[in-house]
Amino acid sequence: MWFTSKALVHLIILFLCGNAWADASSAAHNLFVNMSLARLSYGKSVTEHTTEARPTLIKGIYVIRMKSNKEFISYTNEAGTISGGSDGLKVFSASGNRPLTSEELRNLRTEVMRNISYANLVKVPYGNGGGRKILLFSAVDCPYCKIFEASMKKYEGAINTTFYVVPSALRAIELGGLKPGLKAIDIWCAVNSTKAWKKYWVNQSSPKKTKCHSEKMVRSMAKLGYYLKDFLAATGTKIHGYPGFVDEAGSILSVNVTKLNSKNVKQLFGEKNKPRDSPHKRSWL
Repeated sequence: MWFTSKALVHLIILFLCGNAWADASSAAHNLFVNMSLARLSYGKSVTEHTTEARPTLIKGIYVIRMKSNKEFISYTNEAGTISGGSDGLKVFSASGNRPLTSEELRNLRTEVMRNISYANLVKVPYGNGGGRKILLFSAVDCPYCKIFEASMKKYEGAINTTFYVVPSALRAIELGGLKPGLKAIDIWCAVNSTKAWKKYWVNQSSPKKTKCHSEKMVRSMAKLGYYLKDFLAATGTKIHGYPGFVDEAGSILSVNVTKLNSKNVKQLFGEKNKPRDSPHKRSWL
């Protein structure tokens, strides 16, 4: 667990100070080269020198933002062949760029699910943990998340499943979200984040302050979670509200957390409901 925590801190620091992230800089360079070759532009003020590239929680996907005001410009991959956001992704071709086909989006979504930085998320296993690998978006100040966690504690022996949690706060810092945000980042950066997560939902106690305990780190945590959710939306996986569940194939799991029982917990999260591996042709990441 210590190594996971250390890796996460490293990722957040790189997100804050991304100029040292060689792959991100290379991806941005490739994107603007491809833009130039296709005779396309985001506008006169948007260049390789006026923007910054940052890593995301998806290995091989980067976010391009303006240096001046952090305005979002585009997502891209290491080859710089993908551009766009949650309103649509395009791929560069000999004639310029075009929207990804539905098949290409499915292939990209499959790769995204395989390339999420699961080691940097909060790993929460139930049973032997080996049957399923489910992505969970959760917030420490979310009442429905609390109901879900209480149900899982009650039925934890019913499944062999691991949830990989993206922690957050419901509210932005400007709307009073700093205090819950600090709790979330301390759980995420704890030496044993699994233990810290489970303990929090028993009595709402957060672990000792970690090296991540700062407003800057909370803002970075919020952005990392947002960009993961936003890029998933770009591939067709749109998560609404908390808690939000995504299965191994990138499909949304519809869960009524107020009506969980030993039977439907198995149906929703059990091994029998695991989607088959999806073959894909093109490698995007």
